[in-house]
Amino acid sequence: MEDLRFFKLNNDIEGFWAKPGSGFGHICDEQPLPYLRSNNIDLSPRLGGEENENNYTTKVVPLPYGKLSQKWPLKQKIFNFFRKPINIYWRKFFISKCPKNKLFLFLDQLNYKITNYGFTGNCPLIFYERMFELGTFYIHVKDSITFKEDICFENLIINPVIRFKDEVDIPYKIKTSHELNTSFEFKSSSGEALWNGHKIHNCRFKKFEKIKYTITYTFQ
Repeated sequence: MEDLRFFKLNNDIEGFWAKPGSGFGHICDEQPLPYLRSNNIDLSPRLGGEENENNYTTKVVPLPYGKLSQKWPLKQKIFNFFRKPINIYWRKFFISKCPKNKLFLFLDQLNYKITNYGFTGNCPLIFYERMFELGTFYIHVKDSITFKEDICFENLIINPVIRFKDEVDIPYKIKTSHELNTSFEFKSSSGEALWNGHKIHNCRFKKFEKIKYTITYTFQ
């Protein structure tokens, strides 16, 4: 329970978020953005379902990810070699943490720690921070990515958010700081859902360069 943070707003909306990795390698137990409910009614997708079915892959977890345009940096390979495995599922124990397709998932490539206001993730290439600000009628999520080395991506997806496919009866609006230009559908344990993000193509980042973006939930 130490990796979970529960909250209740003044409008009878309650929920929780969880530090990445708290699912011990099972994506159905990950929840790095707030899960919301009111009067026992689900107000947001809750991850849960069979992996590799209904578009359920590690990409569905609302954290940044991208595809490297270069070989895996030696620093990251050494870092991954000595990391303690978090995946308790034996069938994944021997899967390489540096896959040949050069998919760089923040969920898999960073070590995470809980903080007073959210969580941080760290690896030799990237420092990542997510902070949650709770108000009477809003939740403000602030993300910051700091590049610790020069790095190139064929594409990088930031500002990820998940929502119900049908939002007719949802008592809140979601606003992101970046245009959401990529999406896919998936089935969550609380209903049909949509994953959105902002995709950047052929990008290069210098050491110490930063990216910041936000997600704001405003309740009616």
